[in-house]
Amino acid sequence: LVSTLSERLEQLLLGRSAGSQPGSSNAQRGAVDLNYLCIFEGKGCWHATLDIYLLSTDGSVLDATLLAAVAALHDTVLPPTIITAEGQVRRQKPGQQEDSTAAVQVPSSSGCSAGGRMRFRHVPHALTSVKIGPHLLSDPCGEEEAIASSSVTVVVDEQARIHGLYKSGGSSAALQQDLLQCMQAAKLRYKEVSELMRQALEQQQAEGMEQ
Repeated sequence: LVSTLSERLEQLLLGRSAGSQPGSSNAQRGAVDLNYLCIFEGKGCWHATLDIYLLSTDGSVLDATLLAAVAALHDTVLPPTIITAEGQVRRQKPGQQEDSTAAVQVPSSSGCSAGGRMRFRHVPHALTSVKIGPHLLSDPCGEEEAIASSSVTVVVDEQARIHGLYKSGGSSAALQQDLLQCMQAAKLRYKEVSELMRQALEQQQAEGMEQ
């Protein structure tokens, strides 16, 4: 489970797939804009690490982990940076003025030398649906997944583009009609989930400014 989740998150967020090399064209398909991690071209870049801990696995695991990952990355702030005359990358303290004699400014045109929040090419969200008898059920719990004849997870973005379609369980393949219904359900759920995440992030940012 952990290795499968890790592989799918890398594919969705970074554009990496099994056997692909870092920096390949696949990276252009990932949700995160990796170019933004470049501080100064040819000088330095940020290394971001995302750790996800599964406290419970009561169904729809990819949905929950992808949502947590996207929310965490949205809330990640990269500080302003400078390059010293010795070629060292340093954080620029708030209110600190740039000293042209002590710093060499070679910013990347798409990088984050000025700091700011992580950038996304698109924002993915997932929805898992299962087939139980003649019925399709979205966002199932663990017990419902266990008795389902098939299980499908669809990943879409804000423009309703599909970025992932995974058969996540069940003993039989999903029918074409069922897949179309799963895709439609994922597109409808996207609006609800993205709005809830936006509200939560805005509330968290407002509370942080008050402290």
